[in-house]
Amino acid sequence: MNIDRRTAPEGAQAYIPQSAGYEAAWFKQDQAGDVYISLEDGDGKWIYHGRKDFPIGHILLRDSEACCGCKPPNHPGSCAEWNQWKGFGRPPTGTVCELRKTGGGWGKATIKYLSETICVWLWDNGNPDQVEHAEQPWNIEFRPVRTPEQIKAEERDKAINQMEFDTDCLDRGAFTKLYDAGWRKQVQP
Repeated sequence: MNIDRRTAPEGAQAYIPQSAGYEAAWFKQDQAGDVYISLEDGDGKWIYHGRKDFPIGHILLRDSEACCGCKPPNHPGSCAEWNQWKGFGRPPTGTVCELRKTGGGWGKATIKYLSETICVWLWDNGNPDQVEHAEQPWNIEFRPVRTPEQIKAEERDKAINQMEFDTDCLDRGAFTKLYDAGWRKQVQP
């Protein structure tokens, strides 16, 4: 489908064509994950859409299309960087992310298919004989793959929280200083 981006309002990230009972519209998502809509034949103003993900049937505006312009002009980097899934809503097909089923642990996976009723993925565990896994999307949590710095910060925060819990004291500032100075709970043999 050819999309004429010249008619897109500034900041548009996705488009949905006209279909039975629905008008064609542009969509954008802010850093908080809120989605805004602008009707194609409207005045180009953005209206809060009341959701955290783009609607079913949307088309992401990517670098591979003829024209750029889907990212804000002051955003450094490419459109592909701007359009990367940031953890809000559901990840698009092909995204490498972390997911966990209800009650399970986090694992790195590649999304093969995602609809309102089913999610299909492959675990990213280096096994060449992988099988596809499927689950209803409301039983799955998604998040972007964490960087080593994010993992280290989460471990630090978890350790500080444990210090507060173990001592039944809520002096987070003191425990932060202790942790940063190298204090660690000793494991009993």
